[in-house]
Amino acid sequence: GDGYVESDNPMDVWIQAACARLVSRMRAELEAYRPHAAVPAVVDFVDDLTNWYVRMNRGRLKGQAGVEDAVVAQTVLYQVLMTFSAAMAPLTPLFADHIFLNLARAAAPSPGHATATSAAATSAAAAGGDSEP
Repeated sequence: GDGYVESDNPMDVWIQAACARLVSRMRAELEAYRPHAAVPAVVDFVDDLTNWYVRMNRGRLKGQAGVEDAVVAQTVLYQVLMTFSAAMAPLTPLFADHIFLNLARAAAPSPGHATATSAAATSAAAAGGDSEP
C-alpha cells in the first residue's frame, strides 16, 4: 500500500500527513533540480518528528496506554522512518541506507522473538524514544 497506518490518534494522523507532505515537497524540488530547496522541509520534518511526535507519544511508544496502542504508535513511527529514509536517499544515500538497514534489521524476526512490538520498539529507541528531554 501507500504506507499509511490506520489510527484514530490525532498525533499519528498528523505525523503521517507531515511525512506525506515532505515526500511530495522533496519530489517536486528534486524533479525541478533544486535539491537545496528541499532541505528546510527536511529540517522541519525532523523537528516535528523528534520534538513533537516522539516526545508527545513517549508513553504510548513504551506501552503505558496498553499494548495495542503501543503497537499502533510503534508501527506508525516505523513506517514514517522507513518512508523518511526512502525520501532522503537521493540527498544522503549513505545515511538513508543506514537508517533503512537498521530498521529492516530491527523488524526482521529473530528466533523466539518475532513480534511487531519488539521491532517497532527498537525503531522507537533508535529515533530517541527512550531518552529524556
